[in-house]
Amino acid sequence: MFKKYFVEAESWKVFAISVGFFISGLLAKYSIGLCTFVTFTSSSAILITSLGIGSWIYFVGISLYSKLPSSVKLSYRLFVINIVFIILYLVLQVLRYSVFINHDPAIDINPLDLIILPLYFYFIYALVYIIYFVSKALVSIEKNSEATFGKYVGLIFLIVLFPIGIWYIQPRVRAIFSKTIIAG
Repeated sequence: MFKKYFVEAESWKVFAISVGFFISGLLAKYSIGLCTFVTFTSSSAILITSLGIGSWIYFVGISLYSKLPSSVKLSYRLFVINIVFIILYLVLQVLRYSVFINHDPAIDINPLDLIILPLYFYFIYALVYIIYFVSKALVSIEKNSEATFGKYVGLIFLIVLFPIGIWYIQPRVRAIFSKTIIAG
């Protein structure tokens, strides 16, 4: 149900959902009187905000993968593993800032910080990979062959600039799946 919505939605609806999650995140962050953990609200705001963009990337990514030409080799398994890792990492960060920190970080180093550092580097890799996956898949489907980096680098920047980029990306996604619906 959600997959079909994100793939076939008009640009303004995807924009409204992502901005809605962003506003919800801000409300969670600034509702200090309603929550006992100030740090919990700050880190959960990031988690809530990530849900809008992350949901779109996930559902569009899995939908595009099913339409890839056979000559294009992208790792669907790595895409899903990276999505799951990103979710777990963000939840870990919420817990880290709300439950595990009970000291002054300027005085000593929390042992959990030493574990988080390598996870952070993989988190950055995972973000880059999922953006690469969606960008390359979209252009490869449009060209019906494997896209070169120069062909989809602009799309990478549009995904990074999500609120602006969605106005250019979503019509292309809709066009791919409207062709399928008409032809099928």
